[in-house]
Amino acid sequence: MTRSHMRQVRLVREYAEQLASLMGLADWTIEVCHEPTDVDTYAEIECVYGQRLAKISLNPNWTAYSRETQRDTLVHELVHALLAPFSQMAYDVVDALTLNEGAQCVAKAALAGSEEWVVDPISIAWAPYLPLPEEQ
Repeated sequence: MTRSHMRQVRLVREYAEQLASLMGLADWTIEVCHEPTDVDTYAEIECVYGQRLAKISLNPNWTAYSRETQRDTLVHELVHALLAPFSQMAYDVVDALTLNEGAQCVAKAALAGSEEWVVDPISIAWAPYLPLPEEQ
């Protein structure tokens, strides 16, 4: 891992912590993973149930994105953290139901899709009111 990569991870973490604080998530621990996301998206977040821990993985091309795209993406991911208690409860209910594996898979996919339908407009409305990352 290069120094510039380590510096980039630190800067993104500090910026994400700043955003989290402004978004009511000051009591969350924000981690930015050194390994990039393995899905075709700008970033992804894993919220660790009961720990208020958000692990954010970035696309390998993160530094090529505009400052606005970086802000908008991190706000989007942090809105997922805001909704984490509700999302976890919904997934727990699906797990508790006596559904066959196929039905559980369909239900969880529907929950994930519904969450995106909620996260997108919230993050789109909120992001312009939050600071951009520092220029590098």
